[in-house]
Amino acid sequence: QEAIENRQIVSFRYFAPEKDSVRRVEPYYLIFKWSSWYLWGYCLKKKDFRLFKLNRMDLLVIGKQEFKEREVPMPELSIATLFPPDIEVQAIFDAEMKWKLVEEFGPHCFRELADGRLYFREKYSDEESLIVWLLTFGDKVEILEPASIRKELLKIANGMKSLYEGNRRETALEAGEKKEPERSW
Repeated sequence: QEAIENRQIVSFRYFAPEKDSVRRVEPYYLIFKWSSWYLWGYCLKKKDFRLFKLNRMDLLVIGKQEFKEREVPMPELSIATLFPPDIEVQAIFDAEMKWKLVEEFGPHCFRELADGRLYFREKYSDEESLIVWLLTFGDKVEILEPASIRKELLKIANGMKSLYEGNRRETALEAGEKKEPERSW
């Protein structure tokens, strides 16, 4: 807030899905959206306005350098604009997941099948978020489409099965590491 008020450039390390980077930004607004705080500012690296999630920022430094205020466009914060839904998802959910579907997509996102399960058909914005979201349902959902997501979930499930059945930790300890691993926290 201080940097915004004094028109001072900020720099910080930013953790993004693609990779970490160091950014220098002319800060303009703090925005609370989607249960999180964001900085709306002009990124000197990208030479454009960007939205930065505050809890992905580290080592924030308010520089001494002031900047001349630009004409600032208001950020377009609609979900459809920022994350266009272009992946059509079809899935069958157990009836007990109705509350969660309604909470996230509204009461018209599914139709009830004769056996009580819920046929869900909606669009989603990106594969990684879709997979993470589906994993929150555990064995209470079966993905029908897209086939690529179904295959990825099977791969993840098999990896988890191997991890927990294979008892990798004991195998590592038997191979020579006889002490507990050190914790960095």
